[in-house]
Amino acid sequence: MATVDEDGARSERRLPKQVIAFVGVLLAGMLIGWVVFRDDEAAPAPATTTVAGLRVAADARVYPKLGITLDLPKGWKTSFRGSVLTAVSRDETVSVALSIAGGADAGQTVRRTDRTELARLFRAREIGRSRAKVGTATTIVTELLGRARNRRPIRILSMGPSSRWRTYSVQSFTVLRPTAVRIAELRTLLASVRYRRPT
Repeated sequence: MATVDEDGARSERRLPKQVIAFVGVLLAGMLIGWVVFRDDEAAPAPATTTVAGLRVAADARVYPKLGITLDLPKGWKTSFRGSVLTAVSRDETVSVALSIAGGADAGQTVRRTDRTELARLFRAREIGRSRAKVGTATTIVTELLGRARNRRPIRILSMGPSSRWRTYSVQSFTVLRPTAVRIAELRTLLASVRYRRPT
């Protein structure tokens, strides 16, 4: 995986929303990150799509308060913990936590803060960075290897995409070797995200 360094910029104070958001992220990570996706596979996803030869059926979901829409794979469940939207696969081997973390210009600060918090919460170490998309927004994805509460190893993808209005904290947690179906479902969900002004 290619390494991509972020622009050198002075550290800013941690965003208050990040502290709240990571309560939900911690809970999502306890349920169960190894999924690699690249720019060339992050095209917009229709309600039924094919990823790596696998068809993924999904339902369109709208979250006005977050300012996003996405395609939720069939069988996945969602919940809100505070301001954090969590989506979990039917076998609980993959989960995604998503929340608003700052203004449209806060991407670098959010990504830096997220990396620090994930390393602390999950005793995680960074194993790579790459540039990719979460829906229509380009971001830098950091891949980390950590441990869940039950001490089992997990892989985490940490992303901080920015829309015209907000920056989002997006964290994906998976078992070390998720099935091809779960990888396809996760890619479908992440590729389908669309942004609008939060209400």
